[in-house]
Amino acid sequence: MVRDNTTVRDNSRFYGFCIDLLQKIAERLQFEYTIELVPDRKYGAVDPSNEEWNGMVRELLVKSTPYVMLKSDGNLTGNERFEGFCIDLLRTIAELLGFNYDLYLVPDNKFGAENTTSGEWSGLVKEIIEKNADLAVAPMTINYARESVIDFTKPFMNLGIGILFKLPKNMPVRLFSFMSPLAVDIWLYVLAAYILVSSTMFIVARFSPYEWQNPHPCVTECDVMENQFSLGNSFWFTIVTLMHQGCDLNPKATSTRIIGAIWWFFTLIMISSYTANLAAFLTVERMITPIESVEDLAEQSKISYGTLEGGSTMTFFRVGSYPPLCYSMSLSFVVHGQPGRLPYRRAHDNAHRKCRGPGGAEIMLNGRLHDVTCITKLVL
Repeated sequence: MVRDNTTVRDNSRFYGFCIDLLQKIAERLQFEYTIELVPDRKYGAVDPSNEEWNGMVRELLVKSTPYVMLKSDGNLTGNERFEGFCIDLLRTIAELLGFNYDLYLVPDNKFGAENTTSGEWSGLVKEIIEKNADLAVAPMTINYARESVIDFTKPFMNLGIGILFKLPKNMPVRLFSFMSPLAVDIWLYVLAAYILVSSTMFIVARFSPYEWQNPHPCVTECDVMENQFSLGNSFWFTIVTLMHQGCDLNPKATSTRIIGAIWWFFTLIMISSYTANLAAFLTVERMITPIESVEDLAEQSKISYGTLEGGSTMTFFRVGSYPPLCYSMSLSFVVHGQPGRLPYRRAHDNAHRKCRGPGGAEIMLNGRLHDVTCITKLVL
C-alpha cells in the first residue's frame, strides 16, 4: 500500500505485509533496494481484445545466435525486433506468469566480467547491479563470480568450454593414393620379400631333380630336360599368387612346395590387412586436426587464439583457482593482449570472420555456440 503523504519519495511511502517481509529479508541478506510502482499499477492480465499483457518488466538482452537475434526486417519496433530461443522461452514464461516486458540490448553487448583492477562489472551483470533492468535474457554461463553479485534461474542447458577452428582443406587425390593404407616401409618389405622368394624358388627348383621334366613325354629317352621354374616364371608365379590369381605353374618338389606354402600364407595376411585398411580409407574421411586440446594451443605459437571479451570463458582462465600449466600459458595469450591473440568482442561474427579468413584462428567458447557455424568442428 502507498501512504497518503505525497511528499515522501523513498521506500517509506510504501507499507504492508509484503513491504515488512521485504525489509526483513534485506536486513538478513544485507542488501539495499528501491521500490517503484508499475506504471499501470497492475499485476498483469491479458486483454481479451488484443491479447496483450499489461504490467511491465524491463528485460535486458545480448545478441547471441541462435538464442537472441535481431530480425532482418528493419521496420519492426519494440519487442518484435527480436527472435531466438531465449525470446521464445521468455514469451512462454510471461504467458504462464502473467506479466508484460520491454526488451532492449545491453549497450556494450557483453555478458559481463569483473575488472580485476577497479572491481567494476561490465555487460549484463553491470546493468542488473545498477538496477537499469529487472531481468537479463541471454545464453549466460553461471559461475561463482557472477553468482556472488546477481541471482540466476535454473539453467536451461548444461555445456562446457570448446575450441572453434577452421576445418582443414581436403588433400587432392594423388596418383598413388591406393598405397596409403600401408606405410612406405611395409611396401618396401613386400617388394624385398617378392624378390627374395622369386629368386629362392628359381634356385631351389634348379637343384631339385623333381622339377626337371621331359619336354617330350612321348620320347622315353631324351637327353634334354626342362625346368618350368625359369627366372621369369619364378617371378610370374610369385606375383600371381600375391594377387590371389590362378597360375599354370605348380611346384612338384617338396622343397618348392614348402616355399610356395610359406609365400601363400604371407600373401594371405598381407592382402587381408590391405583390404581392411583400404575399406577404412574409403569409408571414413581422415581428418588431420592440428589442435586437439588446450595443451596443443599452449605448446604452439603459429595459430592465434582468444576468447569472447567479458565472457565466462575469459573469467575461467583469469580466476581459475587451480589451472594447469597449459591454462596459465593460454591465459598469458588470451588476457594480456599479445598481438594476434586479443579477446573477441562478438562470438558469432568473429567465428565467421576468423574461421573463413586466411590462416584461421582458434576461438574458445561455450560448447553449443560452435554448432551454429557449419564450416567448423568441435574437438573438446
